[in-house]
Amino acid sequence: MKTTVTLTDENVAGLAWAVKLTGLSLEEIVNLLLPDELTCFRPDEDWNVYVENTLGCWKLNDRASAERTLAWVKKKVRKGRRGKYPIFEGEAREVEAGRFQIDAFVTSRNGERKRVS
Repeated sequence: MKTTVTLTDENVAGLAWAVKLTGLSLEEIVNLLLPDELTCFRPDEDWNVYVENTLGCWKLNDRASAERTLAWVKKKVRKGRRGKYPIFEGEAREVEAGRFQIDAFVTSRNGERKRVS
């Protein structure tokens, strides 16, 4: 499958030095970098919080998407858990006009509170 992706000027500038240094094309470098990130970006890995942490950094386009994403994070955190712990707290908040971000925290039985996303 071939897909076209438009990079931001900032991303192109950030990769320009690697293109110049290595002689590889921008497309080649992006395709070399992506497998490292995508290996960790698997929603079905129970031990891996990479997905939740990554989603928590993104600014989403609408409240419905942020709330849907937050619900997924909560479901993943609580998956296979019984009882009260971990306690999940989360919200979808508007960070700028028309852009939303999620905040999620878990509190463990020992009282330690950690950011999930």
